[in-house]
Amino acid sequence: MKGFIVYISSEVKDNKQFVYTFGRLENSETFLAINHFRPYFYIKTTDRKKAENIEKVEFEDTDYKNFQDEPMTRITLDLSKDVPLVRDLFVDAGIICYEADIRYVNRFLIDKDLKGSIDIQGDYERPAEGTIDRMYVEPTLKQAPDYFPKLKVLSIDIETDKHAGDLYAIGLYTPTFQKVLIKKKGKFTNAEAIPDEERLLERFQELVLEIDPDILTGWNFIDFDLKYLQERFKKNKIEFRLGRINRPCKLRISDSFFKDSSADIPGRM
Repeated sequence: MKGFIVYISSEVKDNKQFVYTFGRLENSETFLAINHFRPYFYIKTTDRKKAENIEKVEFEDTDYKNFQDEPMTRITLDLSKDVPLVRDLFVDAGIICYEADIRYVNRFLIDKDLKGSIDIQGDYERPAEGTIDRMYVEPTLKQAPDYFPKLKVLSIDIETDKHAGDLYAIGLYTPTFQKVLIKKKGKFTNAEAIPDEERLLERFQELVLEIDPDILTGWNFIDFDLKYLQERFKKNKIEFRLGRINRPCKLRISDSFFKDSSADIPGRM
C-alpha cells in the first residue's frame, strides 16, 4: 500500500525507542507505522579501545571510512537522549565523533532511504482510539517514487478583542467544509452560536478531530492562534489535544528573529 509521510516522531516504551511515522494512504485512509530503531554514531576504529574504557556501549567495526580514509566503528545505544551524553564523554577524552548530531527520526529516514512517498508492507490493525485508520507494527517501509496523495488541509483563524483577551470566534475552512464558531447567543445562517467559551473550545476540538486534516495552517498561526488557543484550553482545564493520537500538542514559541516557533501536533503537519 502506497502512502505519504505527513509527520514523524518517536516514543520510548520499556527502555526501547520507536519511530512513529504518520501519513495518508493511497486509499485515503490514515496510517501510523511503528518501528523499533536504535540510534548510533561513529568513532575512528583506532579510538575503539580508548572508548571501551570510558563507557559500556555496543561497538561494531564497519566498512565505512571518513574523509581521511580511516576505518569507522559504530556506537549503538538504546535511546536517542543518551547519544549526546556518550558523545560528550568521548569528546572530552579527545575522541572525535561522527554523525552524532543527526536527529533520531532523520537517521531513520536516511537509513531507510525514505522521503515523502513510501510503500508500506505488513499487517495492520484498526486502533480503538484516535483518528488513525490503520496501525502497522514493524512494517517494511520502502521508497515509492512519483506518488503524491491528496492531503487534507484545514485553515483556522481566531478572532479576539484587541488585547487578545476575550475569544470572539473560531473559523474553520476546507474546500468541502466551512464553519464559524461564534461565542454568542442566538441563531445565525453561517455560524454556530455557542455562548460558553469552554463549550466553544470543546466543539472546536471535536471538529478538528472529525475533519482529521493532514495539515493545519493559518496566518501567524503558531505564534498567535495556537499560542492563544493553548492558553484558553489550559484556563478552561481542557487537554490541548488536536492530533491523531491521545497526546497533547506542544508549542515552542521563539522570540528570536532568526528562529521560527514550532508546533508539535501528533500526526499532523
